[in-house]
Amino acid sequence: MIKIKGYITNNSGAETSNVAGQLPLIAKEFPEVEVCHKGTINILLTMPLIVLKADYQTTAIQWLGKNAAGEIFDMLRIEFEVTRINKKIQAWIYIPHWSPHRAKPWVHEVIAPYCDGIQAGDECIIHINSEYASLDFDNAKTVYIV
Repeated sequence: MIKIKGYITNNSGAETSNVAGQLPLIAKEFPEVEVCHKGTINILLTMPLIVLKADYQTTAIQWLGKNAAGEIFDMLRIEFEVTRINKKIQAWIYIPHWSPHRAKPWVHEVIAPYCDGIQAGDECIIHINSEYASLDFDNAKTVYIV
């Protein structure tokens, strides 16, 4: 298991509107996420994280309409802890393949059941119970889920 500290950041609002349409379609394939709030918690991690092997990868899902190319989503099970409110919840790192966040390994989106009281700036810890490797490139100590 690895624990990575981070901070909750503001989202642009697009994440919430997109997830509201995507999540029911993802849940048809991966029912675990049916309990999730239809929005994301954006986090800025203290070290880069690259998920090479998710717990689940969807088929291409057409969420923008019948003529749009389908998007693939990766889900990685985590335990999400918000230190200020001393609460841990079952959650998933949510990786939409079209997201600009994929080019920023310090920034990730988390989906979880609704959790009252969290706010931008809160310190958080993600607990990942998956195989990983940590490599030190440019003193970044990048974590790879393998």
